[in-house]
Amino acid sequence: MGSGGIATKETYSIRLAVAVEVDALDAWFAEAKPGERERYAEGFELPRDAPSVKRARELAQAQAAHLLTQRHADDPRRTTWLIEKRGRPRSQGDARKGRGPTPPQNPGPRPDLTREQMRSLLNRLRKAAHDGEPCPSRTALAQYLALGKARRGRDRIGYLLKRLEREGAIELIAGDATRPPVVTILKAGRARGKSTKGER
Repeated sequence: MGSGGIATKETYSIRLAVAVEVDALDAWFAEAKPGERERYAEGFELPRDAPSVKRARELAQAQAAHLLTQRHADDPRRTTWLIEKRGRPRSQGDARKGRGPTPPQNPGPRPDLTREQMRSLLNRLRKAAHDGEPCPSRTALAQYLALGKARRGRDRIGYLLKRLEREGAIELIAGDATRPPVVTILKAGRARGKSTKGER
């Protein structure tokens, strides 16, 4: 700093946590089946004032959902906050009797996080099939979707693959320790009818 200069101090901002948008959470809840889980926040500290976090608490208070926490295996300081849909949401009559708010209705057509992940995963599988490549490993696919290398990310990929298969977007032939799985694209669009490299 020169004579007469103004002292400066560099500052850094650390994002302690992120939360999904409340309309995305509402959309997921509207179509989720009992027992299905979704992430609504992740980071070092729960963002309690975030609209989606408040919505998750409302659903839990209405006994429409369970709220769960999960520590990151690779960084115990980081936490993922999960919501699990329960089997029977409360009715409007329950709410009038003072038993808690009713679950929110789907406010619009915005796709939920699961749908976004399914589309991204399908696009990656389309590329592999189009290029004649083997199906990427679950670890590689988890990294592609920014889910990390831990088991949680691989399990999420397994769930997304099953959803794609159940909805008729792909055909999946399981692999083993020496052979990658083979994915055939069934949904209209790029690489429809093509398969990833491997033994069927």
